[in-house]
Amino acid sequence: MAYSQITSFRDGSGFADRGRLVLARQLAGGVVLCFVVMHLVNHALLIGSVPFADQARRWLALPWRTLPGTILLYGALLVHAGLALWTLYARRTLQMPLAEFLVLVMGLLIPDLLIEHATAMRLTGPLRGVEPSYQMVLKAQWFDNPVRALQQSVALIIVWLHACLGLGRALSASARFRNLRTMLIAAAVLLPVLALIGYADAGREMAHDLHQAEMSQHPPMPAGPVGDRAGATRIDMITTALRIGWVLLIALVLVLRQIRAWMSRGGEIEISYLGGAMVRVGPGTSVLEASRMNGIAHYSVCGGNGRCSTCRVRVLASDAVLPPPNTVEQATLARINVGQDVRLACQLRPEGALTIARLLEPPEARMTQFADTPPSERDIAVLFCDLRSFTALSERQLPYDVVFLLNRYFDIVGNAVAASGGVVDKFIGDGAMAVFGLESDLTEACRAALRCAAMIRHNIGLMNEELRRDMGLTIDVGIGIHAGSAIIGQMGFAGHMTQTAIGDTVNVASRLEGVSKDIGAPIVASHEIMSRQELSADDLAAISVTVRGRATELLVYPLQDEDAARYLEAPSR
Repeated sequence: MAYSQITSFRDGSGFADRGRLVLARQLAGGVVLCFVVMHLVNHALLIGSVPFADQARRWLALPWRTLPGTILLYGALLVHAGLALWTLYARRTLQMPLAEFLVLVMGLLIPDLLIEHATAMRLTGPLRGVEPSYQMVLKAQWFDNPVRALQQSVALIIVWLHACLGLGRALSASARFRNLRTMLIAAAVLLPVLALIGYADAGREMAHDLHQAEMSQHPPMPAGPVGDRAGATRIDMITTALRIGWVLLIALVLVLRQIRAWMSRGGEIEISYLGGAMVRVGPGTSVLEASRMNGIAHYSVCGGNGRCSTCRVRVLASDAVLPPPNTVEQATLARINVGQDVRLACQLRPEGALTIARLLEPPEARMTQFADTPPSERDIAVLFCDLRSFTALSERQLPYDVVFLLNRYFDIVGNAVAASGGVVDKFIGDGAMAVFGLESDLTEACRAALRCAAMIRHNIGLMNEELRRDMGLTIDVGIGIHAGSAIIGQMGFAGHMTQTAIGDTVNVASRLEGVSKDIGAPIVASHEIMSRQELSADDLAAISVTVRGRATELLVYPLQDEDAARYLEAPSR
């Protein structure tokens, strides 16, 4: 059946709305993340003293000790754990990118790692009549059984890595959070480090004091009342039961996966790829999963979450009505403005034989390298510079002199970019492209790009003094700078992959370098650059220019060398 005959999709009420599952995971994860952050902050306060951290614990734990807080926290934990099991069950294949695999494995490990600590903290009061305290926990973990201290440290790291990876995936598609990336990464590193330092220092100090007390034959330092021994036994039994129950749930999910695979053997769906490949998979398998299960190269930068469009396919024919796009797929397809015959392979789960064409079809060797370093979207500043009238100049000079001039020029550009904290993306003939903001926020990137442009112009002027004296000539360079969102990724072919930036921001920066020649200005900076850098530009005049490839005019600032000097004097942070 031709695709034109199946464009009237039926109602999707029979299909799981993956968008709602994503929302539920994010909401539950957000609640758990708040609890984890407060817990780590409490651990970090151990750097001050154990009594101080204990006092803070009562306040930090107070919201979660109320009935609504308890319901919210344990409800979020159950939802998050349940979704981890559902993710394991729903996948038709366990072949996936490493980062995605680690998130899944950590999600399944975390309940087992935390059950013992959680039950001890929650049930010690009701079953033993003892209010848990840091002194009690540190004694139990650093003195009575130091292996527990190591286990808790490992659990803390795994929980935090899982949370950071999940948060990064949730925020990766949001432009609002890109400028906060540096701050979030700093917090993600600093908070667990401080928590581990506080936990380790307090634990070692308590273990040392208790050992000293034993050596001096004095009674050991009390760590609170002993409490009900029978209550301790009941807590151990509950902990064991919960751990066994969690392992059995995972085992049950794996068994159900096998049963599903066995039951679907008789109703396999045939998926044909334009170019000859054909595979058979069970009902409910996505096209991307079908590719992964059968070793067919298929791009999926976001890991199959419907946030990018690199896995998109064109449906050429189908024997059954296709399920309608879910909310996640609809949002992504709307952004790329494609026809109804284009679908995301990670979200499309056909119910009948299907013929597709991968719209981004990678060679096998290149696919491996691409998967290792997936592209990312970043807000950056881009600088293009180009020698003016170089063709005419090269015709009048000896080839060796031309090579000498180019190397001097490239040396100036490269040193200026490096001194300003940028990266030379590429040299193109007598031009160069530099990128700023790979390791900093956009404000610093814009300021660094302006400083680099001013430095290039200044050093070209110094070079011209030598050239005028020694060779009787001078050179000139035009510069265009623009800021915005771009895709950063590894590009090229097998064995020759390099990191580069692509996108509208790069194209506009290149066009502005041409504008600098048209209007006779050494440097042309876009409004996006000037509005984000910190130095005042009130005394500079902006003009509107037409940029090839854009329907509307662009507001830019032509800068003379004396205008750019202010940025040369402002050192990069």
